[in-house]
Amino acid sequence: MKALNEYQRPARAEAGNSGDFIDIEQMQETDRIYADHLAPKFLANMKLTVEEQKALLPDTVAMLQSVRDAQKRTVCTTGEAKPQTEGVRQGVVSILVPFACKAVNPAEKITAMMRRSVAEKWAGVEKYRTEVAQLTAAYQNAPLTQDFNGDFILQRFSKSTVWQNTFPRESLDISQALY
Repeated sequence: MKALNEYQRPARAEAGNSGDFIDIEQMQETDRIYADHLAPKFLANMKLTVEEQKALLPDTVAMLQSVRDAQKRTVCTTGEAKPQTEGVRQGVVSILVPFACKAVNPAEKITAMMRRSVAEKWAGVEKYRTEVAQLTAAYQNAPLTQDFNGDFILQRFSKSTVWQNTFPRESLDISQALY
């Protein structure tokens, strides 16, 4: 995050913005509460009583934290930048930087487990607890075998030395890879 802030700072200053691109303290706090915040919403989608949801809350928090930790294991590399000329405004220089990422690939993901719970009509806390524990272990031990690739677009005005990422053109959704 520090590196991204340092990378973005010149572009933000040139555009008249101040401050960092990412509030690191806020991101760390978000990371800390991620599983605790999401677990009740996850459990609300399961066919469980309120008492059963409360009983499964610690297991669900552990599972969601394992998913978050798995996200952090994603590894990406970049290739050699290539000029892009098609669709580029006059006075703008544009390049495409290819990237390749590897994400965890557990045998079953959260959405598949949820669908299976409905199809198999799971009943009782222990069945859910067993399945959630297995999914937690699957995310913790999953290999980095799931690929996602794309091109990262960078642009700058011809007379500027500051490159900027054109975020609206960059669409990368790895949620299917993780959930």
